[in-house]
Amino acid sequence: MEKQKDMVDSFQRDSGEFLANLTATLDELDRDLNEAQEMDSICTDEWCVAIERNIDDLHNEIYMIQ
Repeated sequence: MEKQKDMVDSFQRDSGEFLANLTATLDELDRDLNEAQEMDSICTDEWCVAIERNIDDLHNEIYMIQ
């Protein structure tokens, strides 16, 4: 019975960590999208490369959470 309780506790702790990480990632994504929305609509090469890199990084972070 003690082992089952440990498993339940571990699951609850891991689920909490997952949700905290997911929330942090989604908050970061929201901030980045809001920042991109406020930028000038003209896309320079440097800006496009930076945004593409940020989107790739965010995609990787979200994928790692899964």
